Amino acid sequence: MNRGRGGRWFRVRNGGGPIPLGVIIHLNGRLMPLENASISPFDRGFVFGDGVYEGLRSFRGKLVGMDRHIARMRDGLREARIDWDPSPLTRMSEELINACAMPDAFVYWQVTRGTPGPGQPVRSRVPAGRMTPTIFGYCTPQPPIEKFIDCDPPTVACAVCEDTRWSRGHLKSISLLGNVIAAIEADEAGAQDAILVKNGLVGEGTAANLILVLGRQIVTPSLESVPILSGVTRAMD
Repeated sequence: MNRGRGGRWFRVRNGGGPIPLGVIIHLNGRLMPLENASISPFDRGFVFGDGVYEGLRSFRGKLVGMDRHIARMRDGLREARIDWDPSPLTRMSEELINACAMPDAFVYWQVTRGTPGPGQPVRSRVPAGRMTPTIFGYCTPQPPIEKFIDCDPPTVACAVCEDTRWSRGHLKSISLLGNVIAAIEADEAGAQDAILVKNGLVGEGTAANLILVLGRQIVTPSLESVPILSGVTRAMD
């Protein structure tokens, strides 16, 4: 979040647009039309939300902050005990935006623990046996960077909601029900987003870090004060 002219707060949303028909997606190492893709309903990402994700941005075909995105996903996979090396994400993202002809895009990657094999229990909290992770990616078109130069930024009305999510906010988990509920509560209050507050401390939005411009100073909540995500843009100089 940032402050534009006249002190108005705004936030640039990523990945919120519709998915076009006939779009090319990336699934388990292969590019394919969306309509040809299939994932087991017993995949632990569907049954448990057992996985991690990354959302990143491409401007004019150039991917931003890939080293940071890969490092954050690697840390999340390690903490979740999901065995997959995210090193190929740069190449896979380039393949995806080229296949979709989207030089200006939001690129989403999701890695789940996978689907239990024959004879393995579907709803065991502790994974039983080795599984092959499911790797899924897609992209949606975004406005080119030129659209945001010398223009008045949009404003976003926000409601304040108590942050009732879990304490591992640093982990980019695909289990986002807490964020969804907060966004619905904000919508019911006539706002476009929610600012999450925990123990009286401001944390983040439902899908973005908070970065405030106060005069000549840029401030953002401390990672040690509230359980929030260490955003890639937040961490960049």
